[in-house]
Amino acid sequence: MTIYFNEIKNSSSFCIAAFTHTNFTIDGKVSPCCLAEPLEKGIEDFENIWTGSSYVELRKKMLEGTRPLECWRCWQIEDKKGYSDRQIHNNTFLKDNNENLDIDVIKGNTTGFPLWLDIRPGRFCNLKCRMCYSGNSSQIKEEIYLQNKADQDIIGDRPEEFDDWIDNPAAFQIMKKLIPNIKTIKIAGGEPLFMQGVIKLFEWCIQTGNTHLCVDITTNGTRNTGKVINYCKAFKKVHMNVSIDAIGNLNNYIRGNSKWSDVSSSLRLYNNLNWSINIMVTVQLYNIHYISRLISWWAVNYRKCKLVFNIVNEPKDMKIDLLDLQERFKIKEEILFAIKNHNITDKEIFISRLSVVLEMLEENLICSNLDGLRKKFVNRSNVLDRIRKESLQDTNIKLFNCIKEWQ
Repeated sequence: MTIYFNEIKNSSSFCIAAFTHTNFTIDGKVSPCCLAEPLEKGIEDFENIWTGSSYVELRKKMLEGTRPLECWRCWQIEDKKGYSDRQIHNNTFLKDNNENLDIDVIKGNTTGFPLWLDIRPGRFCNLKCRMCYSGNSSQIKEEIYLQNKADQDIIGDRPEEFDDWIDNPAAFQIMKKLIPNIKTIKIAGGEPLFMQGVIKLFEWCIQTGNTHLCVDITTNGTRNTGKVINYCKAFKKVHMNVSIDAIGNLNNYIRGNSKWSDVSSSLRLYNNLNWSINIMVTVQLYNIHYISRLISWWAVNYRKCKLVFNIVNEPKDMKIDLLDLQERFKIKEEILFAIKNHNITDKEIFISRLSVVLEMLEENLICSNLDGLRKKFVNRSNVLDRIRKESLQDTNIKLFNCIKEWQ
């Protein structure tokens, strides 16, 4: 029996990602996965980082039965009885027939390379989502630069300058060295379906015969043509994680520049191409009143696709626990009605992390700066509405009525 098999079956602190997975952040840092805190900066020095002290100490902690602090987001989900990325990685690895591999504290695993590469090649994006910031979206960066200092302070975003690491020849050489050894490459952004760096990478993969990959892309769903879409067809398997926070006009409001008609068309295209689809929902103040409607839309139209809820932790003024407990109870009842109406199973509730949403809706949390966070949310929304010529009142009357007294 392999060491990893025993650890996955018997340890609540072990994650296979620390031994088989790496994440390259937008600003060039290296971390075990997209949810873990970065370990070090310098993708061009990845080979030393992979076998260096930061990775090794993380792996040792897991094997000793200790929860590493870098992985707090997964512990938070599991403590609320949700299905964390740690559990997803572990269970997926068991299913993928990896009997010829085992883990190694120094070199990760017997191949000496990561098997799963998760990259953020840049922040080029066509959208400006309200819960996002300039470090992840070129559209937000451009928008923020045009505002005065007072509005920048209210929005809480000051753009930083950094180059796309994928344009660094040394970093791109690391990619070339890793790709022949990996099974899955996950790409997010920004918006990968528009990125020149992704086009360059896929062209190299196809030209050199590295099409053995499972390509896993997180997209805003507004793109259904172009080079990246066409190049995807050359790879062994394609998985699309489509970010959708509401249906119709509310999705357009939350995800600035998005058009629901484009998202709907993209979903149909991905489905017709037999690509695997996840529908990813960012749970926040802007959409919590309409989560039940989103669940019903999914249940009727895309039940075969996995629905996944991710709770907003940052910005703090967009967290759903800013609502009064009584209001959250009402929202929970609407969600429970949708669950019953569509016969959504306990397994679907667990895997989708809807169980985490339901638990947060009934938690009587104590917030030391509740009034301040509420006012910040109102002020931020008002500034963005003015800049973008939009209206929360016209788009989300339920939330608008809730926050009248927050100003």
